[in-house]
Amino acid sequence: MSAGVAVDGSSPRNLLDGPGYKVVDLAISRDFNLNERFKLRFRAEAANAFNMVNLGTPGNSVPSGATSTTFGVITSAQSMRKMQFGAAPNLLTSLAIVRAAVCRPDS
Repeated sequence: MSAGVAVDGSSPRNLLDGPGYKVVDLAISRDFNLNERFKLRFRAEAANAFNMVNLGTPGNSVPSGATSTTFGVITSAQSMRKMQFGAAPNLLTSLAIVRAAVCRPDS
């Protein structure tokens, strides 16, 4: 056996462990009453809200009969924090009032 050459060995399954994965997703929404019939819903969402680093898995393949410079080396990471905001009018209340006024039978 020459030094630096990969050979088959007796390593058990799942010998390599990758780094842990931590993520916190948050969503907050609030309704604002603009008048009797209309509401405005504001929503804020964040994926990976605390921007925790989640590293990829280490390189785990060794080419046959050669050395590998990426074996056990982490070369990637998961996506960082993503945030989005939105606002939408709540028309269900106003449509229900209009429908009730239109569908009311004459007395």
